[in-house]
Amino acid sequence: MKTSKLLFVLALFPQISFATDPDTVVVRMSSVIKLTLVQASVDKQEGFYILDTGTPDLVLNRTYFDGELSEKVFYGINDEFLDIRTKYVDLRIGDFEVRVKAKIIDFSAIESLTGVPILGAIGNDAFKDCEIVFDYVFNNEFTIYRLDENGNPLNRKALHQSPSQTLPFLNKGSMPSVLACIGGQSVRLGLDSGAGANLVDKRKKSPFGCCLKDLGKKRLRGFGAAVEMTPFAEISGLAVGEIHCKPMQAFVTSLHQFNSDLKGPDIDGIMGYEFLSRYRTAINFRKKEVYIWDTDYVQQQLADAQAGK
Repeated sequence: MKTSKLLFVLALFPQISFATDPDTVVVRMSSVIKLTLVQASVDKQEGFYILDTGTPDLVLNRTYFDGELSEKVFYGINDEFLDIRTKYVDLRIGDFEVRVKAKIIDFSAIESLTGVPILGAIGNDAFKDCEIVFDYVFNNEFTIYRLDENGNPLNRKALHQSPSQTLPFLNKGSMPSVLACIGGQSVRLGLDSGAGANLVDKRKKSPFGCCLKDLGKKRLRGFGAAVEMTPFAEISGLAVGEIHCKPMQAFVTSLHQFNSDLKGPDIDGIMGYEFLSRYRTAINFRKKEVYIWDTDYVQQQLADAQAGK
């Protein structure tokens, strides 16, 4: 099983494409067990890395990297904690290069699930001067735009047309969070490309009862070995801006500790792969804006472009 998963991922990445302008870098991305992967290198060690907008850090797998022991610990979604080592490293994704401080932890639980060697997870600090675009629907591409001081791409020939939605975001820790609605009630949701599933705070189970269909329990696993049987539900009535989402699934769990530990407004849930895989989504870290393109909107843009409109 592990070999077949690795061969499947490798089959996708020979199609890696790079934009010729170093201010606009485009690489292929893929997903394994709903984790989004790109090929990158850290200190010239090439391999698969998770794209993770839920963390500020570049987090590396201690199987492949070593560093100095830190007094801090790494907390996962199930409140498990892992010892941390740190070091400064050079990260390269295509022609995009940046030097960052990395945290080094145990990735064995994630690797055992994916069946693929995972060298690390790339957080938001690497892209603090950039706009990043996740295109799951049309090209399976990850784009990095370098930005000027006003938050505009240095390369004026943008690869993507205007989005169907532009939403301001506030940071929860380093995670972008946006206002949305569930059943007409306002909620704040984090945007986490490193989350294989959506999460809803269990405190919202009663207010959103009519929009949450109980689906029993499933295993919820974080970066560590801790696994919990967690209530699972189908969410209906979710609207992000003017985009009305089709029903999707989410774990119903406590986000109390998460909200207590991280600076920023409390969030009511986290949108992970289950949401992101349905759209083209971008995060502009300088303007603090999230851009979303729904499928029908992009298809119309493509049709207009082919017709010369």
